[in-house]
Amino acid sequence: MQSFKDELDSNEALTRDYADLCRPLMGNQVKRYVAQSSNQIRQANGFTFMAKGIDAKTLGMKVGRQRPDLLLFDDIEPPEATYSPSEAERRLSTVLQAAFPLNIYARVAIVGTTTMPGSIIDQLRTVGELEREWVSERDSLKGSFSELDKGNGNAAEKSGTNEFISEAHISTPFKNTDSPKSSAYDDRDFYESLDPELKWVVDAKVRVHYFPALVTNPDGSEESLWPEFWSLDFLNSIRHTRDFAMNYMNRPVSLSADYWQDADIHIRQSETYGNTLLSLDPAVKTAKRNDYTGIAVLSRGDDGKVYVRHAEGVKIAPGPELQKYITSLCERFSVGLVYVETNQGGDVWKSVLDGVPAKFKAVHQTEKKELRATKALDFYRKGEVLHTGHFDTLQSQMFAYPRVKNDDVLDAVVSGVLYFLGHPVGKSGVKKTSYI
Repeated sequence: MQSFKDELDSNEALTRDYADLCRPLMGNQVKRYVAQSSNQIRQANGFTFMAKGIDAKTLGMKVGRQRPDLLLFDDIEPPEATYSPSEAERRLSTVLQAAFPLNIYARVAIVGTTTMPGSIIDQLRTVGELEREWVSERDSLKGSFSELDKGNGNAAEKSGTNEFISEAHISTPFKNTDSPKSSAYDDRDFYESLDPELKWVVDAKVRVHYFPALVTNPDGSEESLWPEFWSLDFLNSIRHTRDFAMNYMNRPVSLSADYWQDADIHIRQSETYGNTLLSLDPAVKTAKRNDYTGIAVLSRGDDGKVYVRHAEGVKIAPGPELQKYITSLCERFSVGLVYVETNQGGDVWKSVLDGVPAKFKAVHQTEKKELRATKALDFYRKGEVLHTGHFDTLQSQMFAYPRVKNDDVLDAVVSGVLYFLGHPVGKSGVKKTSYI
């Protein structure tokens, strides 16, 4: 509030253009300021600004007959050390049941940084990313667009409609961070695909604008969102840390995680690679859009260590499309074996991956995930497992494990690590040998 008041007092251009806004309102009977306190100001043009803590009483708040027509929520969540899931639930209830009803026609802006897995901001980011993925999938499936030349730019017209989709970016503070050009909020299937605790975002019609510090361009290259402040080299230098995931990418990791730490992940390349494995952790329910198939490519290096060369989660149902994608990875990394966990799907995967240019081996895991993760972590801490690059999804799952909703990519990596290192083997070189 004080910063805002100082701006009204000292900004000459603002005073010149909006004199009444910058002048405090005086009482008619008593010549003194009506309100110029640390939590409320009233200006001569009728503008009122009130500042309250999120837990302060707000229900029914108004000035005279005037209800607020703009609601701003700025960093309403504390750090994880003083926060909890139950407190986050109560705070969300305050926002939805006490603050939003102040004026159902008010514009609302919620600004903040993720402080905890499952926090309000984390839920907003999650829905925003899921919507972007959903719209991308939906538009790619429709496929029937006619390219039209309109003046200085191009537009696309949906087949059988008069609806145009402009190529121009939606106006946002930063490039490459615009919202989807069409919305999934009116799609009932999208709504039903969301977990129950996320549906309030759509119910409240909150539009999410997510600004990660590291932006991936359409061609796959990366750049800093704010290069004048965060160089790409700087971001890459801290990319393996929890601080980067939480404060730069708004992807929360629990401070109380008992498994992977920053120091366990080392980035290095091997001069040559030998035996190469593609580990596949299939989606449990391919009909659900929020289920991923975890894919990891691991190789023996010339130093005998295991290198994670590729790690991602994909939403591709079992079938020709997945077979084609796995084939492309096998050719790219010279994969000798596709190693598939068959706890879900059984022998169907041998049929799905028929024609992939690599041997196939299925495994039915009987050990608990936590035990397998502990074994893999031990190899990481012994320096026997290295990463060839930054795999953000994998690292987020590592840092949050076991309190993580999706661990498919981590599962794929753990299976690959234990395949190479989980049983006594002789000294391995880079010469390729049979996997079976």
